[in-house]
Amino acid sequence: MSHRSTSGCPPEELHTQVEFSSGQPQEGSPETEFRKQPDRSFVRQFYNHVLQFPDGLSVEMWSFQDEVSGRRFPAPLIRVREGEIVHVELKPAKGPHTIHLHGVEPDPRNDGVGHTSFEVTGGYTYQFRPQPGQAGNPNIGASGTYFYHCHVNTVLHVQMGMFGPLIIDPASGRGRAFEDDPTGYDTRAETLMVPYEIDTRWHEMNHSAGLDGEDVGLNRFEPDHFYLLGGDLNAPPPRGVDGVSVVGEILATPPGHRPGLLRVNNASYFPTLVRFGGGLMGELISHDGRPLRDTSRSPSPPVSALTNILSFGAAERYDMRLRPPAGAKPGDTFPVVVDLMHWITGERIAAETVVRIIEPADPPQIDPGAPIPPAQPGLPPRPEGKAVIPSGEPSPSSGQPSPSPGFTGSGGKGRRGRLALDRLTINNRQRLRTVRTRGLRVATRLQPETDALRVRVFRMNGGAKRSVILQQFRTPGTSARYTMRLRSGKFRRAMSLGRYELQVRPSGGGTVGRTARYVFQVIR
Repeated sequence: MSHRSTSGCPPEELHTQVEFSSGQPQEGSPETEFRKQPDRSFVRQFYNHVLQFPDGLSVEMWSFQDEVSGRRFPAPLIRVREGEIVHVELKPAKGPHTIHLHGVEPDPRNDGVGHTSFEVTGGYTYQFRPQPGQAGNPNIGASGTYFYHCHVNTVLHVQMGMFGPLIIDPASGRGRAFEDDPTGYDTRAETLMVPYEIDTRWHEMNHSAGLDGEDVGLNRFEPDHFYLLGGDLNAPPPRGVDGVSVVGEILATPPGHRPGLLRVNNASYFPTLVRFGGGLMGELISHDGRPLRDTSRSPSPPVSALTNILSFGAAERYDMRLRPPAGAKPGDTFPVVVDLMHWITGERIAAETVVRIIEPADPPQIDPGAPIPPAQPGLPPRPEGKAVIPSGEPSPSSGQPSPSPGFTGSGGKGRRGRLALDRLTINNRQRLRTVRTRGLRVATRLQPETDALRVRVFRMNGGAKRSVILQQFRTPGTSARYTMRLRSGKFRRAMSLGRYELQVRPSGGGTVGRTARYVFQVIR
């Protein structure tokens, strides 16, 4: 018998999926079927540990850690891009567990719902690929805010802490919420907020409490501690340090600049109400990982809704741009009140935080900076603007921020090379920024202590590096802004397709500052 697929799934994969759906294991550590080379890999290992919360509560938590995170809560962020093949290796303990990618739709083996797939005992590598977005198509794409959690004795294990944030970026990376996002967001002002509460009685139960039919009280959730977990997504928690990550403040930008983005992920079992005060508004752009669109039109353009109040239930997720009132300036703050409403009594328990306006980028940010897609009928045009790529994890060689996995721009012989850095620290006194020009323009603010700045660009060929340009200039010893335009024919000829490393080193007074490194790529 021959097998043909009409769903785009290869016949052998479709055949095994049918067999799996009718005879899957209940527990075990099976091999990952049709395993492919991943673009991103993560490890999530179970831990149980007593953690202290900001209000002084010390309670046993169960959650996930990776190789370097330490025992953090919530579990470490998984952040990937549309189209990437992703592996998440689960290493359970204290009984079987799973990882369910809440809102993502992988094949049944990798969905992590124990009673429809299997519960993991010794280990399993989940494999999935977020669907690439398509401009104007409401049915294609996966970018947005999600979370992952254990789906064994789910209501207890999630309350115990077995969950973490999952963010899927469009293929272009951070700075744009989805493929044809016409506005984007300031990556320096991206905040995760996770309402959560604790019923300490539940934290004394065992792994399988209630699974045998006994009444252990899992239908009575009576929390007495309430938190807003998360924080600044541009400042990850310290590695190797146990602790709880909570929202200190939510970041926004002044009117007229690329707005801040608030990602809301409700881990509360209660209905939740978020209220913005002082004239601050939230611009809703996405719900449960799906952009809001005008589906009465085809193609369907993105739409949004301004509000100062948002009501939602357990496990819902919202992405919203933050819109301060006219006249708001850096340093201003606006109140945010989060009401967690008891699902039986209706009692309101409030948690509060603030939105703080940060200094805008200079010049004003207009565009996320990813390659601009072709014009689509019925879609608003995307303006030309500054390309800004956020700082990421410190690079091992320099300790300085660099993007992960790297910035992909466009260029080539005779074409414009694009590279942008956002507040890349040179040392404790100077900050470097670049904006897009023909070739590359490097701009920096230098303090009196530094009187020279050397910039080098290396072509990377495997492990070897070949210097393609060297520039140096001196300052008069006063704080000022200086610009170098690397626009020579030599530079444009050198910027052929490939990977490059930009190195910036300040010096002065007989001292040499630490070299900052930034890797980027030139593609067609």
